[in-house]
Amino acid sequence: MAATKDMYYVPDSLRREFSVHEMAEFLEQFKEFDTSGDGGVDANELSTLMESMNIHMEKAELLSLIAIVDENGSGQIEFNEFVLMMSNLRRGKSNKLSKFVQMSKQAFQIRQEFHALDDNPVKGCRVVPFKQDMRQWTVFLQGPADTPYDGGVFRFHFQFGHDYPYEPPIVSLQTRIYHVNFIMLLDGTAPTEWLASMWTPDWRSRTLLERLVLLFRDPKPELMIPIYNARDAPPTVGTTARSFGIDCFNQFVEHPDEFVRIATEITKQYATPPPSV
Repeated sequence: MAATKDMYYVPDSLRREFSVHEMAEFLEQFKEFDTSGDGGVDANELSTLMESMNIHMEKAELLSLIAIVDENGSGQIEFNEFVLMMSNLRRGKSNKLSKFVQMSKQAFQIRQEFHALDDNPVKGCRVVPFKQDMRQWTVFLQGPADTPYDGGVFRFHFQFGHDYPYEPPIVSLQTRIYHVNFIMLLDGTAPTEWLASMWTPDWRSRTLLERLVLLFRDPKPELMIPIYNARDAPPTVGTTARSFGIDCFNQFVEHPDEFVRIATEITKQYATPPPSV
């Protein structure tokens, strides 16, 4: 009886172009595409993945993309064809499909980070990704005990850009708060201009969540000094918000007891969830 050919077979001549680690990454990424586990990626599987990244494409266009790399005419992308596409990409021969694969690598990383947080959450944080776009998260942060934010639940929006993790996600707080590191705008949200000065490419979403929790426990007024000293206010911060932020900053530094009183009151008024029925 003839042996069954390995569905993930790659010729040695092609395999030698990549390290063992790179080949393992390719296989992991390919299996994310191949949801049926049959060793090939068809138009339906490709469409599902694209939809999860908020990319919409007609089936005819998907089939034409597959045909570019489908050397044996099976109507699917097999693993050896996937690796050949990555080889061509390394040589500067890119196409629309290979560019999408590059984008999907980041999406896989973000998805893995979410699953890791779902399995082992940062204490006091709950992450809910958007159904149609894994690069957007809603994050609920419980105010830590022994702080003016105790009992409050604070909602954040995370938007991961194409340069993540080399650049931080765009983070905005969507719950009203009195906190030295969050300048509330007229629409009731607060941007995080200071995040760029803290971020390094070694950070991941878990690191960011842990730092946010720490900021609730131990606010950092020094992060705001460059923002308030800037000749021009950041584009997201208007005159009224800037004035409110400076007042909050001064209360925190000069009148800490009054700061705690105001922060506690605003937490009770705007961030405390209603009792469950």
